[in-house]
Amino acid sequence: MRKDKIHISRIDTVPIRIMTARTMKSAKGATPWMDYILVKVHGNNGLVGIGEVECMPSYNRVGPEAPRGVKQIIDETFAPFLIEMDPFDIELINKKMNDRVQGHFWVKAGIDLAIWDLLGKCMDMPSYQLLGGRVYSQTPVEGVGYGIPMIEPEKVAEIAKGAVERGFTQLELKVGDEDASKDIERLRLTREAIGPKPSLKMDFNKGYDALTAINIIREMEEYGIQWVEQPVDYWNLEGMVRIRNAIHTPLIADECVNTAYEMMVVAKMGAADAIHIKPTVKGGMTEAKRIQHVAEAAGMFIIPGCLAPTGVGMAAVHAFMASSRRLDRGVHGSPLDILVDDIVTDPIPQHSPLLTFSDKPGFGFELDEAKVEKYRVSQ
Repeated sequence: MRKDKIHISRIDTVPIRIMTARTMKSAKGATPWMDYILVKVHGNNGLVGIGEVECMPSYNRVGPEAPRGVKQIIDETFAPFLIEMDPFDIELINKKMNDRVQGHFWVKAGIDLAIWDLLGKCMDMPSYQLLGGRVYSQTPVEGVGYGIPMIEPEKVAEIAKGAVERGFTQLELKVGDEDASKDIERLRLTREAIGPKPSLKMDFNKGYDALTAINIIREMEEYGIQWVEQPVDYWNLEGMVRIRNAIHTPLIADECVNTAYEMMVVAKMGAADAIHIKPTVKGGMTEAKRIQHVAEAAGMFIIPGCLAPTGVGMAAVHAFMASSRRLDRGVHGSPLDILVDDIVTDPIPQHSPLLTFSDKPGFGFELDEAKVEKYRVSQ
């Protein structure tokens, strides 16, 4: 129970960079490292909520969100009006952020998630209890890593086979190659290697035009695929409709939805069967829940997800999943599956095929400050 009036007393932003364990190669290029801005929202009661912003401008839609820009928006635009605000006024906080800055959903997510972490700590309970309570306590991992990258087809099949042998039942393949025949070959060899049972999601990362995507997906369907994600660019909703009407596999929307309004448009147009909801990049927990509610009302599948967070962002995703009424697929696993290190004191074990959600206060993690300093970037 709250005993005293709580307000935000300070906001700190800390830029960090962590190398990836392997280069993340998708249709939108290769990523040898990840940049983050840690967001620390201090309460006058001594508690601190922690969120993060994943800085990947190549995936962004509205404005550059490189680390310097992210830090500047938070320090110079959001922090001044957030000081002295009650963190429990989460709707008002989001309204003020949207009034002052259009777009920049990933930046707003850092603030929003830090506040939800703080609220749980203030109430000495897991944040998912404030989001509707726990529905799920575990989830299968969608492996391997954060999607098997677009490397040589034989290597993709080898990685997939090893993952299934370690207990993974859901795999994601990155596709959208300039040479579409390599996408088919990766899938063909993978299915031969793992057999008919494991579930395959093909993530195109906006790699094709609609006609090319239709032809490729139809060919892929012969090898048994369960999901197809965002084959065309975010603005091409007409293309998504064409693709959905021409294939048999459920179509997942991702980059074309960042707000509940955009979710409503996609649902009304019939542009997707499912939505990939990433609290760490779609405005934070508050907007992610709004998106989820619209999608559920439209009868769509709910695919939880993330980009490539540290243990900070992944803990927030777990809170989202724990409090969701329905989930139709698992989520990426340990950040150590893609990063060389993590910045939390109790990281998720590498190569975990099953995840259990924390029941500790807030999002349930503790920051390893020594690691934060190790990966801190001077700006």
